[in-house]
Amino acid sequence: MIYAEILLEIHTKELDRLFTYKVPEALAGRIRPGSRVRVSFRGRPETGYVLKLSDQTEFGGRILPVSGVVDEDVILSSELMDLAEWLADYGFVSRAQAYSTVFPTLGNTRFDREKASLTLSEVGRQALETMRRCPSRKALEALAENGRTDWQDLARELELGRGILDRLVKERLVQLHPPLPGVFPVDLGSLTQAQQKVFRRIQGSLEAGTPERFLLFGVTGSGKTEIYIEAIKDCLSRGRQAMVLLPEIALTEEMIDRYQRVFGDRVVAWHSRISPGRKKDIWQRLQSGEASVLLGARSAVFAGMQDLGLVIVDEEQESSFRQSTAPAYDGREVALLRGRANQAVVIFGSATPSTETWQRTQTGEMERLTLNDRFGGSNLPQIQVVDMREELRQGNHTLFSRELTRLIDRCLHDGRQVLLFLNRRGYSGAFVCRACGHTVQCGQCDIPMTYHRVEDRLKCHYCGEHKPAVRTCPACGSDKIRSFGTGTQKVEEALRDVFPKARIARIDADVSMARGHRKGLIDDLKSGRTDILIGTQMIAKGIDFPDVGLVAVLAADLGLNIPDFRSREKTCQQLIQVAGRAGRGKVPGSCLIQTYQPENLAIVYGREDRYQSFLQRELEDRKAMGYPPFRQVMRILVQAPEEEKAARAARLLEKALEEEKSDFLGPVPAAYVKIKGMYRWHLIVRGPRLEELKEMVHRAIRGYAENESIPGVLLSVECNPGSML
Repeated sequence: MIYAEILLEIHTKELDRLFTYKVPEALAGRIRPGSRVRVSFRGRPETGYVLKLSDQTEFGGRILPVSGVVDEDVILSSELMDLAEWLADYGFVSRAQAYSTVFPTLGNTRFDREKASLTLSEVGRQALETMRRCPSRKALEALAENGRTDWQDLARELELGRGILDRLVKERLVQLHPPLPGVFPVDLGSLTQAQQKVFRRIQGSLEAGTPERFLLFGVTGSGKTEIYIEAIKDCLSRGRQAMVLLPEIALTEEMIDRYQRVFGDRVVAWHSRISPGRKKDIWQRLQSGEASVLLGARSAVFAGMQDLGLVIVDEEQESSFRQSTAPAYDGREVALLRGRANQAVVIFGSATPSTETWQRTQTGEMERLTLNDRFGGSNLPQIQVVDMREELRQGNHTLFSRELTRLIDRCLHDGRQVLLFLNRRGYSGAFVCRACGHTVQCGQCDIPMTYHRVEDRLKCHYCGEHKPAVRTCPACGSDKIRSFGTGTQKVEEALRDVFPKARIARIDADVSMARGHRKGLIDDLKSGRTDILIGTQMIAKGIDFPDVGLVAVLAADLGLNIPDFRSREKTCQQLIQVAGRAGRGKVPGSCLIQTYQPENLAIVYGREDRYQSFLQRELEDRKAMGYPPFRQVMRILVQAPEEEKAARAARLLEKALEEEKSDFLGPVPAAYVKIKGMYRWHLIVRGPRLEELKEMVHRAIRGYAENESIPGVLLSVECNPGSML
């Protein structure tokens, strides 16, 4: 009898242990560690993950049988199972929740194995000794004699039908592998000398098969993507696979075409908008090796790959690589773990690397590879800062400084294009009463609602609640309630008034949700059908606009007044990334930054030739304040439907942390005290080493739960959070 130790897919700490079930004869050989199975638990059907198999058990009670296998073709490797265990500890969640995150939600589909290659398994080698003469035996003998063989070559040579080879795979008589290494010759002639030097260093690591870590630090437009492509070619030529992580779905869709032009149908994409059925197809193609290059957003880092040799994290500074909801994790940390587990090379790429990554290059954890010049000989844009306080003193109350209006007019006259960046969608930031000061806020969130003029509605960008715009103040009854602040819709309207003949388009989450719409807007700009494009952070990175002569940041201060120790770093990075969209063609470009805080360090250092100086200053301040990367930080977020409950639970956690003699801040209400109907308090815990800090927080939470756990309260913990809001 074979017994299976199963982790039930029930996300509670109380059931966060293994339960023993017996494997019926009918399922013998079909269940393996990493399988997802159906079982009966307390009279109810449940699913679970098989973590161990054994021919004996110490459990003396009644043992129920496994009911069935959920999907025989999808099995977590030992590497992904180890990753799930790490995630449970790192994200402070149950093991079941961690396994559910790593194990993808897959639908029903059929994939094409015929592009894979095959080898004889040990089970197949033993079967050869007893198997009678038949087509299956002929296939096994051919593999024993010839070694790894392409599926199609084997089928053609022996005149085998697909059903025979499918059965050999199902019975584990053969093993699937990536296709035999394809021919993707490295084209050093297309690279500059600086790019060749960087590539050869990466190539040496790929050849040695060592899990080295690199930061590719290159200015915007320096050709980092060309180096990625040549590195992937080299990786594939060695019969291994490559993973490319991008900071957002929209960028994944933009880049997939570029990679497919080089690698064809070996490229697959993975992100939250892909259907479960399609994900199963992708998973199986990656497992068989039919697909060799995976492009994806944050969740792609957990995708099952058969032989991972290269991991690339592009625009590594982006906070979107962090997941803040449970289980909270940093996709970049997972990428490093996967690189180490697979003896794979890991490359972080950025023109504005994060302070944490930069510090890793200072301590020798990562090797820095640098590209100082733009590809093709174009120059970095000229940057000009406009003090909007002076504009107000001169009587200019419009959205656009006089210098910006002049530069836009000149660009349009010269037939060049303009990008305007404002990181706030909608028409305005809030609806405010000028009589009493009342701000219309979301009923579910403690956040002002954003006015969208086209629909004449107020929307919450956190929970999605919306309602018609009010005409009288609900607090005092005054009719002096108006939209306040500026959003991309308002900028678009104002531009049409100032430049009525210009072809103007806007790109943000409100207009680009439809599939392909964002790509159409970008194609219009590239083809010259748009003169001025207004956008949020969607246009700030990863896209090459060769004819853009001017980029303008309309409100550089938006991110500076946020209660977050990373606000200055994020603002500086954003300014440089946005400026980097200008002057990528043969004609130089310029960037204009409008700000009310020209003396802020993020503005002063907000240009590429000064970013290293900014990092040095920022690291000095972080060290003095005791923040990452010099000390580790953990945020405990307490949420409850009543604020009194959240506050009381936070104070109980405070006592537990005091007993641990820990260094912590709070408890205090979060900056956004209410989101989606839940009141939020938080505590910030600091310490020199993450492992010790996690153990201490684990003890404090256990102490809170054992002494006086409050019903209806949710606790979540994030290591080195990307946001303190």
